[in-house]
Amino acid sequence: MIKKGTIAFALVFVLGSSPAWAQKAEITPFIGYQFGGKASVFNGDIKVNDSANFGAILDIAVRPGSQVELSYTRQNTQLQWRPFTGIGEDVDMSVEYFQVGGLGYIMKDKARPFVSATLGATHFNPKANEIGGRTIDSEWRFSFVLGVGVKYFPSQRVGLRLASHLYSTFLDTNSSIWCGVPTGCSFGFFGAGIFQVDVQAGLVIGLGG
Repeated sequence: MIKKGTIAFALVFVLGSSPAWAQKAEITPFIGYQFGGKASVFNGDIKVNDSANFGAILDIAVRPGSQVELSYTRQNTQLQWRPFTGIGEDVDMSVEYFQVGGLGYIMKDKARPFVSATLGATHFNPKANEIGGRTIDSEWRFSFVLGVGVKYFPSQRVGLRLASHLYSTFLDTNSSIWCGVPTGCSFGFFGAGIFQVDVQAGLVIGLGG
């Protein structure tokens, strides 16, 4: 488990002395919609509701057809708790993904299909102190994201990015989440993780000289 405050989201790029690297960075603010996020626990089910997401992506070229990618995605949503017996409860929660990895173009033209893969952390941040009588707090977990999409460049410096992603947050079988003292762990998991899918659209802005 990743403790809050221990995430260092930094990357050092050694790109050589060529000034050509400076004109091969892109930043993409985006909006989208995120689906899924259900997990079975020992005494019921929890689910992250579908809702809009937003964020930003930084891509930096490392060789022709390949980019290093850093991304931040945030979803403001609700966490549903549905026990096997009794009455369920919903609480407001944000889900954040901090990721770093790579992107590869399938072909390069005005329209550029791509695939991407990143690793990082997911931050679950409930806006309440408990749900169903169980204590909850913010939680960090390892995650990875796989993406497919296309960038379209009508001009050299401005483009449109359309993409879809699979978000996978690791939760080992029989692991627990939202643990504390003296309450113990609020939920124990049967499954291997929480999976979400999104669709998103963004404006690609070229940086550099």
